[in-house]
Amino acid sequence: MLTGAACAAQQTLVRYEQLQKQYQHFSENDEQALPFVRPSIAVAKRDRNYRHLIFAYEDAVFHSPAKDQKLRFADSAVAAGLLIKDKAWAGRAHLGRGVVWYFSFRNYRKALEDYLTAANNAEGSGDPYLIYRIKYQIGVVKSHLGYPQEALHYLRRVTAFFSKT
Repeated sequence: MLTGAACAAQQTLVRYEQLQKQYQHFSENDEQALPFVRPSIAVAKRDRNYRHLIFAYEDAVFHSPAKDQKLRFADSAVAAGLLIKDKAWAGRAHLGRGVVWYFSFRNYRKALEDYLTAANNAEGSGDPYLIYRIKYQIGVVKSHLGYPQEALHYLRRVTAFFSKT
């Protein structure tokens, strides 16, 4: 039997998946998906369901072709992450915005700032996969910024973790 919180979380996932089915067939950077993503964002806002909202903003980032639009959606995901008051979700949102800075803007310093904030949030989350995804991104961006020894330190830790799993 599911507890109240677990049942609510399950309902969140089901509702999100129902909405996502309307646009999941669109490819990355295909703005035709956005009219279908926006209702998902609206439902999550109306219900104050910040986990669903982060998922929907992540989908909006994925489908947005314009880098400035990607950043706006990623900023909104970070804001939603702060409202949840759950460090893992805040870390996930900062990781996502860091990815936008890294891939869309090639702004490695801003990406690193978000990755470090994500790492700080994720450390106590109990989610090792999230923690090591973030560490990987930190290692990659440090290599771009000219810190090869620090990058190697992170990447070796990531390699050791994923070798065991």
